[in-house]
Amino acid sequence: MKAIIVHSYGTEDVLKYEDTPVGKRKNKQVLVKVMATSVNHLEVIMISGKAKESMPVHFPWIPGFEGAGIVEEADFAETGFKKGDEVYFHCNGGSYAEYILIESKELVAKPENISFTKAACIPHTGLTAWQALFTHGQLQSGQKVLIHGGAGAVGSFAVQFAKHKGATVYTTASKEDQAYVESLQADYVIDYKTVDFTKVTKDMDLVLVLTGGDTLERSYQVLKPGGRLVATTGQVNQELADKYRIKAKNMVVYSDREQLEQIKELVEGDLVKVDLGIIYSLSEAPTAWKTYAGKTKDASTFTHGKVVLEM
Repeated sequence: MKAIIVHSYGTEDVLKYEDTPVGKRKNKQVLVKVMATSVNHLEVIMISGKAKESMPVHFPWIPGFEGAGIVEEADFAETGFKKGDEVYFHCNGGSYAEYILIESKELVAKPENISFTKAACIPHTGLTAWQALFTHGQLQSGQKVLIHGGAGAVGSFAVQFAKHKGATVYTTASKEDQAYVESLQADYVIDYKTVDFTKVTKDMDLVLVLTGGDTLERSYQVLKPGGRLVATTGQVNQELADKYRIKAKNMVVYSDREQLEQIKELVEGDLVKVDLGIIYSLSEAPTAWKTYAGKTKDASTFTHGKVVLEM
């Protein structure tokens, strides 16, 4: 099969389009023909070497943490899947390839009402949003949540999930993305370039920090006592958490079949929109990474949505 294989730390230049064996299926594994995968910050950071102490890469390595495809080979009695089933998945690397061997517990039937390319946009960012809001944030109906970066890949799901839950949603976004975030049903959109969010939000039950800069440090003060702060970037400060009498934690996404099933139901019920930005072929992965980093002309053609690799 063809795959993107990485042999050393670096940038998009280390992404090599090469031949590699498919591998042999073991018990409870499913061989999936990958139709699409998408680019995420996690693989970019891992391959850069910036996180090699906490997330070392064992080379050669095939990146990619999510995808959608068609079951090529499986034992139905053991896995519950059969050849021809359309699936989507979250995985521990390996989706930048024409085929992937994956545990059946990581597979879920693909939402029927969307394409493979859109389905490939969901698992990693969708699960991150879901776990931030509900697993770690314990968001409930009637509560108030501030989502930093509502137009981003994770943020756009978080806004929609929180609204479906019955929360009041505040989010930061640029003026250019205001209409988009409002289309996701955000209640209040704060232009982070011109408005200090600490002046217009208070007594939040939950804050999600999905962006960088000093946003994390400034977010503790807008929570009510007993509130929660969940961060996917930066390192939480326990002293500040204690000062403001809130709970703060960093999170790392994990695979969860039941949660992917729940997200699938929302997508099939047209309760959640999936934001697809631009599509490249697998062999164009280096260019896709450049676009993801805002370094190509294509990057100026869309302001939000995921960068997808199609097989």
